[in-house]
Parts: sequence; C-alpha cells; structure tokens
Amino acid sequence: MKIKSILLLVATAYFSTAAMAKDTGEGSSEHQNRYHQQHHQSHGCDGMSAKGMHKMFKGLDLSDEQRQQFKQLMEKTHSDEGKESRQQARAENRQAMHALITAPQFDETAAKALLEKQSETRQARAIDNLRVRNQAYNLLTPEQQQQWQQRIDTCQKIR
Repeated sequence: MKIKSILLLVATAYFSTAAMAKDTGEGSSEHQNRYHQQHHQSHGCDGMSAKGMHKMFKGLDLSDEQRQQFKQLMEKTHSDEGKESRQQARAENRQAMHALITAPQFDETAAKALLEKQSETRQARAIDNLRVRNQAYNLLTPEQQQQWQQRIDTCQKIR
C-alpha cells in the first residue's frame, strides 16, 4: 500500500512539473532555440572563442584575397597532421592515470610527473592557438584591425 502511495505521489509530481514547464515554455523547442541563440550571442562578442575564430572577421568586409588567406590558415591549422599522435598521447595519458589510480600504493612522484607533462602539452597547444589568432589578426588591414579593436572595447564595457 505504501509503495502505491509513493508511486502515485511521484507520478503526480512528475506530471504537474511537466505541465508547468510546458505552460512557461521551458523545455519547449522555442525556449531552447531562444536560449541557444542568446548563449551564442553572449559568447560571440569578441570572436575569439576556441571554435569560433571566424567570428573575428564578422562585419569587417574582407577582400577575396583575405578570405582565401584565412581559409588557407584554417586548413593548415586543422590539418590531420599530428592528430594521430595527439590521440595516442591521450590514450597513453588515460592508461597512466588508470595505473596510478589502481596501484596498490599511490606514487605521488609519478602523479606529479604525469600532471607536469599534461600541463606542458596544454601550454604548447595554447601557444599554438594564440599564434594562429595572431596570424589571422595580421591578415586584416590597419582599418579592419581598428574596427576589430573597437568591437573588443565595446564588448569589454558590456562585461
């Protein structure tokens, strides 16, 4: 009897919550689209997000030559060169972490060495990303660079 009462209570709570969410629009595709759109607008301000560097050039009226140069830079940056070695390194890293976790005795020296290696790899990738962003910025004319800087300044005031 208690189980039936609990199930009835849970079912009532579930369906009333679902009905309330539908009434407020939360969970609907329209609500999700609105949230998704606002989320991307808020993060697209500086155009320097990790996977959205193309936003950097939004509204700057690039010439065909600049578009081609940017495309070549992105193709060079995102080539499959090194992808397999990065995947292999991640797999080795996971194995090393698993070995540390499952070892009978924790080896702090090995853990520090592993974390240091991860930090160096992460830093090298960050430097590469900054280098590419610098190269992309330098594809712009001085006037476009000024427009871009004005947009950055405006976005920083908003934040």
